[in-house]
Amino acid sequence: ARMTQAELRELASNQTTTDLPTAARAWGISKKTAYAMFHAGELPFPAYQLIRSIRVPTQPLVRMLLGDEAQASRTTAPLRAVRT
Repeated sequence: ARMTQAELRELASNQTTTDLPTAARAWGISKKTAYAMFHAGELPFPAYQLIRSIRVPTQPLVRMLLGDEAQASRTTAPLRAVRT
C-alpha cells in the first residue's frame, strides 16, 4: 500500500536517504518494478547504487510524491556507481 502524506513527511524528516523498496512503497509500486526502472534509468527521482544497496534521497522523492515535481526534477539526475 502506498504511504500516506503523514508517513512521507515523517520519512523525509527522519532520514536523509532510504532504500529502494521503501521508495517503491512510498510511490505505490512493487519492488520488482522499482528495481527494473532503476536498471533501465527510468526512475523519476534520484537513486544511487552503493555496492549492493540502492539508496534514494528522501527530499526529492517526497517532493515528487507530494506534488512538487518541478522541484524534484531539478535535483541531481539518477546515477549508478560502477563497481571496480
